[in-house]
Amino acid sequence: MHAVQGGIEGSQRARCMGLCSKSLIETSDPGVSTAQPIWQCLSLTLSRWERGFLEQSRSMAIKLMIVENEALYRDMLTRVLSADPAFNIVATAADGVTAIQTARRAAPDVILMDIHMGEGPTGIEAGRRIKKARPSVGIVLLSMYSDKEYLSSLTPQEAAGWSYLLKSSVSDVETLTRAIESAAAG
Repeated sequence: MHAVQGGIEGSQRARCMGLCSKSLIETSDPGVSTAQPIWQCLSLTLSRWERGFLEQSRSMAIKLMIVENEALYRDMLTRVLSADPAFNIVATAADGVTAIQTARRAAPDVILMDIHMGEGPTGIEAGRRIKKARPSVGIVLLSMYSDKEYLSSLTPQEAAGWSYLLKSSVSDVETLTRAIESAAAG
């Protein structure tokens, strides 16, 4: 990478390169992170026109929040999905309580959420609370359990905007991408 005229120099450039090597920057809240997309770092070295184009692309991207109690799986989902310009990862959370609190601040279009997250509310309970506050948010539930009783607990009125994916049936990123795009579309 090289700096273009009007770009950054020295220590600012080193900081940018350091941020670009990470796809996730931890916040002070345990279990909560906000993603630092690579293009955000790279935009510091680009011309004003190029930065404007990147900002416009970001504003059209689906704002996605990932809720998964398994840190490795959460990080993998974040890294893979943040590489797709169609998505802007606005936050992550490790449990239902944090998801509810974080969704208020992050205002995602879609939440990709595990059903079982240990202590506290399940993904369905957290999703209900989030949708009560923000009815337009799409929820894509991920589970390793094929028991459909989870979705059948939703009333027909509540079921709008929900999707269910069995983790073992997601054979590629495209399957996940289509589910998220479908949830964003309503």
